[in-house]
Amino acid sequence: MDNTLSQVDAVPCPATLREPLTAIVEALSGMRFGQLLVVVHDGAVVQIDRTERRRLERPARLESRPPDSR
Repeated sequence: MDNTLSQVDAVPCPATLREPLTAIVEALSGMRFGQLLVVVHDGAVVQIDRTERRRLERPARLESRPPDSR
């Protein structure tokens, strides 16, 4: 088990929150850029959406080209 997940177990909270908190921590783990959407209905987490963005580096050969002179 990941060290971060074991920290969730150390936080005092109602048993009904244990599973949603663990799922949220798992969804956040490893994410560098993006967003996490937590949907709550009647006080209970019912859905977690994770959208992750990946930043791509431009190849060096494209960076050295002069700007288009149109």
